[in-house]
Amino acid sequence: MQPVQRPYQHDSPEILGGPPGIAHFLQGSAQNGRCGDLGEGESGRVRFPESKRPDSALTKEETLTMDPQLENPGVGPGKWKTLACDFDTALGRLPDALAREGFGVVTQVDLQQTFKAKLGAEFGRYRILGACNPTLALVALQTDPHVGVLLPCNVVLYERPDGKVELGAIDPQTTLGANERSPALSELAVTVNSKLERVLQTMSE
Repeated sequence: MQPVQRPYQHDSPEILGGPPGIAHFLQGSAQNGRCGDLGEGESGRVRFPESKRPDSALTKEETLTMDPQLENPGVGPGKWKTLACDFDTALGRLPDALAREGFGVVTQVDLQQTFKAKLGAEFGRYRILGACNPTLALVALQTDPHVGVLLPCNVVLYERPDGKVELGAIDPQTTLGANERSPALSELAVTVNSKLERVLQTMSE
């Protein structure tokens, strides 16, 4: 089932896709009482506090329709690993794992905090880290300045309702390497992919 895309409204949540397990993540959050004031059995919906409700034509409850395939591990955008450690441990280890492959963390977005502050909405622990390997980034931009829209490389860490932690990274071969007219970028994408694969493997050990 394809999600229905609505015109953008100020502060309105747009759920148009996500990493594997995100539908289950949202559903489980609702069932565990972490999505506003939803009752049991009303998973898949979000209710805003009245003070945070956007001034728009949104209905009282917004129904989220997700692709059921996204509930299956390994299906969806990016590359993913389920980790054996907890969220805090993974978050502490991740910068070092990236550094071993020449990546530095240049940005970090805490979506749990952002959704709480901007929407008053409860959401599970979810971090998006922007990882940059300066040497590879320079080569990519010298080859094609338009590549900047793909930088930095996003690495995602989130906690599922069952407490397990998922780690994902962008797949550079479907983004950076998608330009068939640039063999140099395709070759570079293979290099970046190998490095990110090793980060995921290190973190899952």
